[in-house]
Amino acid sequence: MRMFSFKKKESKEQKTVTESLYKQNLELAVKNKTLSLLRQLYQISILALEMRPLGDKVVETVRNTLEFELVGIFIADETGEKLFPLSFSLSERLRESANEFGCSLECVISNVSKNDFLRPIFSDRFPNHASQFGDIWRGAIDEKLIASLATSAHVKTTSGYPLTVEDKVLGVLILSLNRAYDSLSKFEQESISSLVEVVALALDKARLYQELAESNKRQEGLIHFISHEVKGYLTKNEATFAGILDGDYGGTTEETKTLATSALIDTKKGVLTVMDILNASNLKKGTVKYETKSFDMKKVVTVVIDEQIKNAETKGLTLATKTSGNNFVVRADEMQIRDHVIRNLIDNAIKYTPKGTITVSLENRGNKVLFSVKDSGVGITDEDKKRLFTEGGKGEDSMRVNASSTGYGLYIAKQIVDAHKGRIWAESEGAGKGSTFFVELPL
Repeated sequence: MRMFSFKKKESKEQKTVTESLYKQNLELAVKNKTLSLLRQLYQISILALEMRPLGDKVVETVRNTLEFELVGIFIADETGEKLFPLSFSLSERLRESANEFGCSLECVISNVSKNDFLRPIFSDRFPNHASQFGDIWRGAIDEKLIASLATSAHVKTTSGYPLTVEDKVLGVLILSLNRAYDSLSKFEQESISSLVEVVALALDKARLYQELAESNKRQEGLIHFISHEVKGYLTKNEATFAGILDGDYGGTTEETKTLATSALIDTKKGVLTVMDILNASNLKKGTVKYETKSFDMKKVVTVVIDEQIKNAETKGLTLATKTSGNNFVVRADEMQIRDHVIRNLIDNAIKYTPKGTITVSLENRGNKVLFSVKDSGVGITDEDKKRLFTEGGKGEDSMRVNASSTGYGLYIAKQIVDAHKGRIWAESEGAGKGSTFFVELPL
């Protein structure tokens, strides 16, 4: 009897240990699965920027990982009275049953404040759990139909979690299980709450991105509209002032000619400013089309220098040239390279050099052409270097020397050079020590 009693006691202890180990292993498995899910959701939130693609990936990942019958996301309107379906993932069993009954769960739900299941989710900001699958869809889907669907798909519990960010409910995350909510362990319940927070933050980021993208689109449209309108007016003025100087409107006094000359110069600056803004916008959107052909860089540089030499001499500057090598033929968009790269860099050197020399160099480096413009001007500080070639980026000295600078010239130049698989950069020893701008293009 003692031996039998001893063996029985040992069996109970072993059973207790076995059960404890089983529970620990089960909890560990759930923890590992949850951590893996949170990592996946984090990756999704980084890679997916728009709400619908993000929502689709989230619901599919959550349902597959946690083996739920349904995971769905509804987004609330501004009033909080309507829920619009964003993304849904159904188990194969539930999907087949829904198709059999002709029942779509992705429908608009109205009158949230009158829905007993949804109302507390929005008003109290707490999750709600229902044993009846149709509670959330009450008023939107026939109750008998959805009850039959739940029975057919073995759905036991449906939970709704508020997707809250900064006390604002963006929508509701719906989770349907084939077991009762109370059967979930405390850790599983807490894990679900954690993933709800991650989903809410990811959706909020996607919402902000979408709003920003739409705002940028409207802003770009407005910029193009205004710029084109202003460009039209300035072009008309330019033609008028040029006509006055050419005598198209009869004889004019010297005072009128002086005023017309000044107005014509300012108008041309205005046209160039508008064109810079338009070009920068088009480059940013990637709508610029390049017409590539072979041309001699040396000839193009010579033409630009001939145009700019008078401006340099007017300021008392020496404009020197230097070439090394013979072949300077590149395949690129000649107009873009000439107007926005070569002319821009030489023009900048003249503007930002109060006195001294500007040297324009062209060098053949095997399979590349190196174009450079060296000046003895205001130089570039380390702080200003960070802003070079950025959209609207202007240095402190550049603003002082050239107050009308838009800050788009170097940005446009870089976009064009990059598009031609080239390289553009600047070097300077600091403020007041001049600078050299380099452009490298493949032969």
